[in-house]
Amino acid sequence: MNVLSNLLNNATSKGIFSFHPKYKNLGLTHLSFADDLLIFCKGKLESVLGVTTVLDCFYEYSGLKLIAGKCEFFTAAISHNTLEAIISSTGFKQGSLSVCYLGVPLVTKKLTEKDCQSLINNITNRLHQWSSKNMPYAGRVELVKTVLYSIANYWCRQLVLPLSIIKKIEQLCSRFFWKGSDTKATGARVSWRKICNPKSKGGLGIKDIKTWNYASLIHLTRKLLAGKGSLWVAWIQINFIKNQDFWTMSEPHNLSWILKRILKMRCIASAVLLSEPHNLSWILKRILKMRCIASAVLLSSASNTTQIWNGIRPKNSKVMWHKLIWFSLHVPKYSIISWMLILDRLPTKDRLHRFKIISNADCIFCNDGIETRDHLFCNCRYTASIWTSLLLLSGFHMSFSSWSSMLEWASTSRNGKSLISTVLRLSWCGFNYIIWEERNRRIFTGKSRTTTEIINNVKMIVGIVLNNKSIDRNDSINLSLCSNWGIV
Repeated sequence: MNVLSNLLNNATSKGIFSFHPKYKNLGLTHLSFADDLLIFCKGKLESVLGVTTVLDCFYEYSGLKLIAGKCEFFTAAISHNTLEAIISSTGFKQGSLSVCYLGVPLVTKKLTEKDCQSLINNITNRLHQWSSKNMPYAGRVELVKTVLYSIANYWCRQLVLPLSIIKKIEQLCSRFFWKGSDTKATGARVSWRKICNPKSKGGLGIKDIKTWNYASLIHLTRKLLAGKGSLWVAWIQINFIKNQDFWTMSEPHNLSWILKRILKMRCIASAVLLSEPHNLSWILKRILKMRCIASAVLLSSASNTTQIWNGIRPKNSKVMWHKLIWFSLHVPKYSIISWMLILDRLPTKDRLHRFKIISNADCIFCNDGIETRDHLFCNCRYTASIWTSLLLLSGFHMSFSSWSSMLEWASTSRNGKSLISTVLRLSWCGFNYIIWEERNRRIFTGKSRTTTEIINNVKMIVGIVLNNKSIDRNDSINLSLCSNWGIV
């Protein structure tokens, strides 16, 4: 492609074909990616024939021949006679916007739901591929973060997604997380808004697409202000901004929709930075408040989309327990069950009874109380004895009168990187998972394990994670922990 690039660039300097009027000052004749090629020239028959002459020359060098029937040309403000002449002389087909290039639609107007259908189809196809696999919540959340959101992010960085499309994407992600497929997520235990909080704020660290799309738009604005960063920025600077002040320039009549959106953001921000009119609707006031934040971010040291997103996303207070379940050696599937447990969103019998799904809400372990979160994981004689035994393995002789006191102690007593801190967090998350698993085993299969087997299962979890890790065994506490927990 370097040879073809040189041929096209040299052809314009020799007058074989003329630059497209919008690209002359930029000196741009073409864009190429893999086997895709876009060539820009003046809308006259002579220029189009000049381009085909260059392509024929390239064929002589490389043996790669242009297939006219597979090529399309796009025009604006060209007479019907000229169009007919180009078609008859070249055999090219006349195309019309919108078209898809590199996976995104090329449009000059506001993006519609129809334009975004390929994005929704891409995500839906992935869900259909994964729906046959029996994945735990931890696996699903990682696929949402790394695959589905990467697909959406590719669009967010270049286009302003319609709100209906953002809601549809979040709906698909929520369905997959809770149901493992594209089926209605009835009875979702935690709202998607809560899930999209950072882990330190009580969520699962999934980015809110709407705020991320907004941050991407601000990042584009920042690039325009900096006057560098991409060919797109250079083209905007040369053709529209020129030597004008970005904050005070008038809006050209021939701008694309996304550029108009960026300029409207600028105008509203500068208009209300010092005062806010009293006669605005609630929605517009909300937008204006966000624009003020955007102005502050643009003037800050934030240099990439992630930093901008961190600057504009809602600020919630940190939860005291996040380090209890999210730490360097955590096991994802145990941590997510513990996360639902802390939020009291596991389908315990008291919740099911409240929704009239079951009639008997007695604890499956002790039959001496209603099965609530607090009872099952703290006050039940059976599970409390198991947790007491696990604490003894770590050298703690204590019991707890309430779930809240146990959570507070576990969250605040050991937050460091010492071996005992890691063992306590691993054992607590493992205890939660094994107890919930044992509860479901007894209800749905009628099978059960002994107390000793359950304790050994938790010990095995801790041992597998910490085996062969670098541990200071000269420390007497560490040596005792390794011996009690079977860490080798």
